[in-house]
Amino acid sequence: MPLLDRTGLVAAPSLPETVIAGDTPPLEAFALAADAPLVVIDFASGGDGRGFSLARSVREQGFKGRLHTRGPLIPEQYAFAIRLGIDAVEVTEERLSRQPVEHWLAALAAFSFAYQGLGSIFDRRRAERLAA
Repeated sequence: MPLLDRTGLVAAPSLPETVIAGDTPPLEAFALAADAPLVVIDFASGGDGRGFSLARSVREQGFKGRLHTRGPLIPEQYAFAIRLGIDAVEVTEERLSRQPVEHWLAALAAFSFAYQGLGSIFDRRRAERLAA
């Protein structure tokens, strides 16, 4: 399945993945994710925002690995996912045929300012990578 990060389509990392359902309680999710190199949050539907809350919670609890999503997200949710600390979004070929990469990247670029301080997770992680 194609994988989309903030730069466009990328190759899937060859890391073992831990899949966590979007409706998993946050403390249970962190226990599952704590030492995993790659966690995939599985969204049951695009209208169920619990996966976003779970992603934010796992990051706030200190998860430092890669965080991806799987499920029926749309470009309008993509920028929000990235701001929450999600590294990449799995997108089906069928969805990409209807909403090409350019739509996803345009959705990401559409918001240059966020009223909520959610972008700090990405900024902090980026600063840590640059400092290393």
